[in-house]
Amino acid sequence: WKSVQQVLLGRVPRAQPALLTGFTRWRVRGQRFPALSEDTASSNDSVPLLLRGAVLVDLTPEEAAIYDEFEDDEYDKRLIMPSVIPDLQEDPFEWAQRLSVQEEDVPRLKENGLQPTSAWAYIWTERSLLDDEVWRPSRDFVPYEDEYLQMTGEFVHLELPEELRAASLAAGGGLSELRLAR
Repeated sequence: WKSVQQVLLGRVPRAQPALLTGFTRWRVRGQRFPALSEDTASSNDSVPLLLRGAVLVDLTPEEAAIYDEFEDDEYDKRLIMPSVIPDLQEDPFEWAQRLSVQEEDVPRLKENGLQPTSAWAYIWTERSLLDDEVWRPSRDFVPYEDEYLQMTGEFVHLELPEELRAASLAAGGGLSELRLAR
């Protein structure tokens, strides 16, 4: 998803790997988009589901406003309580793309020190519009990355309010075309 952030913001924000309980990342019905939704089933289980993600740590107010514009009306911006993994020696975005945590990893992660934090997230509000399948980057993003980038570039150029568009483009956001002459 670094590529989408590069087109949207003109850079990839710093991030920390994080775990979140009580939520699932579903696929929006008829789309390839992910939707984070509260998982009512996991709150009743004795072992909560752990969802991988990343907490962006250095968003500017303008960048946060760009994200607010980018997310559809079906998303609600809410404060959540993930736990960051401070000393993981892996790219946080690549780590997050594996989606779930293996049960055998939990003790190792707890030993390394999970740090609860608060973070803003966009939570899907219309459960009836979600597929019964979780969203998987390998199936729902990677094969369609060019389409995601095209859609994001069009959003920057056509839908962002002028002030935010100017900020995105000034930072290197939007799509650009490279032509090589022979």
